Amino acid sequence: MGAKAENQKNYQVPLDYFVTRTRDIARAGFDFKITSENPSADGVWFRLIHGMTMKSYGEKITITLRVIQGGTNVHVHSECGMPTQLFDMGKNKENVEKIFAYLETGMPAPGTSQVVQPQAQPVSQPQPAVQPQPAAQPQTDVRTHVFCAKCGTKNDINANFCCACGNKLIKI
Repeated sequence: MGAKAENQKNYQVPLDYFVTRTRDIARAGFDFKITSENPSADGVWFRLIHGMTMKSYGEKITITLRVIQGGTNVHVHSECGMPTQLFDMGKNKENVEKIFAYLETGMPAPGTSQVVQPQAQPVSQPQPAVQPQPAAQPQTDVRTHVFCAKCGTKNDINANFCCACGNKLIKI
């Protein structure tokens, strides 16, 4: 069995926050690629991979998000991509810590859906006038497919049943 690391934490923050942050993880400067997103009855889980580097043979990472009373349970599991690899030189633990640090950055205050913004620091020098920026467009969900929770097959977003196994598809 290959080397692995995992951790889980409970947060008083809605599931939607963590789903959005996890979907954006590849754009946040990590070398992780999301290979699947799978809804379940009580949440959603993501499969990510980290490619091979000079320091490792790559890692398989699973992020499981579950709805709990008053919030969300986040479980992150990282294991070596090569099952026979016994030592990871701390890479799996580092992946788990980096993911939790990323998810906790800008987290909403407990019991709210508002993101906590960093406090502005006083500036001693006058700043040039800032040109007003156009209002940001609301972000919409542009998913075109959904993965089967039973077999992992990619299905059209409008499908109600899996095209491979016939399992009822769960959409979040």
